[in-house]
Amino acid sequence: MTYERSRGTRDNNECGVLSLCTNGVDTDPNFEKNPFYRDAVLSQERPWQIKFRGNYALPARINFGWDYRWLKGRPYGAIQYCYTTDLQCDPYGQTIYLEPRDARREPSASLLNLRLAKEFGLGAVTVTGVVDVLNVFNTQYDSNTNILNDINGTYGRESARRGTAVSSFGKPYSLTAGRQTRFGLRVEF
Repeated sequence: MTYERSRGTRDNNECGVLSLCTNGVDTDPNFEKNPFYRDAVLSQERPWQIKFRGNYALPARINFGWDYRWLKGRPYGAIQYCYTTDLQCDPYGQTIYLEPRDARREPSASLLNLRLAKEFGLGAVTVTGVVDVLNVFNTQYDSNTNILNDINGTYGRESARRGTAVSSFGKPYSLTAGRQTRFGLRVEF
């Protein structure tokens, strides 16, 4: 089980994921004095993660393994990019915070992977057949480091297909892979 509490003003992937930046150091007064920017958790924070992993040896050289993960959803707040407004600001780099960065939270997610393996002894050779079922419950959660939080954001391909704008606000940037079943064979000699 892990607990995370990330705070600061420099909200980017390097802070929340790689811890490479200097959190809390931003001298731009537009950000420094803006409580929506200043007083919130960083967008990469998953405050709680719980993992259970194990393997159980059954009779007849059969092994059963599991990997379960539960992840608390990441925070996000509504923004609008300067180029979509009539305001006098940098149209390429300025973000307008419409609410605190942690005003909303994506849904929490859980992921279960299972493995069943059977060993066969063939003289000096051991052959193991393996079946993995990944993402057993076909959970679709945001596996990327970004939540789409621009109130004017749209999904381009889906919008074109439907012939009308499809909002991407509060929706995932990319989803984890759906349920997969893998078969494997391991030979030891």
